Amino acid sequence: MARKMIAMVRLIDTSFPSSAGVFPEGYHEVDCSTCHRGSVKPETKAPQKFYNRANSMGAPPPPQNPGVSLKVLPVETRVHGAESLMGEFRDALNVDCGYCHGGDRPLQVDVNPRKDIARKMILLVRQINSKFPETGVFPVGNQAVTCYTCHRGDPHPVSLSNLRYDPPAPKQ
Repeated sequence: MARKMIAMVRLIDTSFPSSAGVFPEGYHEVDCSTCHRGSVKPETKAPQKFYNRANSMGAPPPPQNPGVSLKVLPVETRVHGAESLMGEFRDALNVDCGYCHGGDRPLQVDVNPRKDIARKMILLVRQINSKFPETGVFPVGNQAVTCYTCHRGDPHPVSLSNLRYDPPAPKQ
């Protein structure tokens, strides 16, 4: 199992251009502690809900309609509204909807690069979960790894091993 986990961290590293060196040496965006945090089995569900500004000021959540700009999710995915996939993203990263959607813009607009990052992360979660038996294709079914597993309420996952290294110089 440990070899499988090391291979998984190396796979995840290929998704981040800022990673340098072959894990466990060098600078890495994620490491074992990012997900496990001292536990044998990582958490997959946020322990509490974080509400966006509109909800906290009494506005209802967006309608529970399927999304209109889905590029990597099945068209029938309930992306907005109560108990939806976007709610899971919000809770996992502890961010307002505007973090990815860009403030007051319509939800389907694709001008914020964070939406593309989220799409890449969805594909990465699917790829990781494909290595575990009895998991569904994200976001459907049982998931061994979710957004919360790594993010834990932070837009940028914490990598404790990075405290030992300086980040690599920006590529020019």
